[in-house]
Amino acid sequence: MTQPDLINERLKELGWELLKDRPRPTDHWEIATLLETSGKTGAGLLSELGAKDVFELSKKVYQAICDDKELRFKDEELDYKKKRLIFPIRFLKYYGIGLLFALPMTVQIMAMLLLQYSLWAWMYFSVPEASAIAIGTIASLVVTGGFAQIISRKGLFYIHQDENILTMKISYIFFVMGLIAVLLIGLVFLLFQSIFGFFPGWMVKYILIYYFLLAFLWLCFAILYMLKQTWLCTIFVALGIFIVHLVMTSGKPPLSLRAN
Repeated sequence: MTQPDLINERLKELGWELLKDRPRPTDHWEIATLLETSGKTGAGLLSELGAKDVFELSKKVYQAICDDKELRFKDEELDYKKKRLIFPIRFLKYYGIGLLFALPMTVQIMAMLLLQYSLWAWMYFSVPEASAIAIGTIASLVVTGGFAQIISRKGLFYIHQDENILTMKISYIFFVMGLIAVLLIGLVFLLFQSIFGFFPGWMVKYILIYYFLLAFLWLCFAILYMLKQTWLCTIFVALGIFIVHLVMTSGKPPLSLRAN
């Protein structure tokens, strides 16, 4: 096989890699967009395929797939519509998939309604106790929110390129950075508390316990959501509620951090 033939085959492979789950492209501009969004714009790839920039590469890819009469795109599969599920079934399918994202919180709500307590809430907390828990919860969300977003977005970016090692590295780096930020903010809070004494000691304990534990939970959930393992989030929440239930029904009163 000659060099031009090898380049043409490589162009077809690249085109199919970009378009295997998409309809036939309308022009080379659409392929240029896909090349940019998938990160396939490196100098090495351009040099290998004899293109000076991404636009010339998109034209070559478009021409290669147009010349290949054997390629069949998603919109050209005649059997697709025959096998396609009817609307109610498709709706239930995708609604169920979407429901998985909200299932951990749904489990907690159901636990509150049935048991009057959940993983980090109890119906009979006093107003000061509930306020301390709210402060810790909100602080954990604020501090870890940015890191959770970065883990999800950057992780998904590398997952879609089958870069599993980079996915692992980026997740580990921002997970650790998130933990460091959580620790630093906690120490700053303790410093200000020691100087100004905003809250009583028992309330500070509530705030810090909920802050640190929930912050760790959010960072773990970010990785699980990135990996699309939302069912594991639900299992961990349910397991935590089960442990809380064992404590609450053990015959011993719940441990209170408030001074007697």
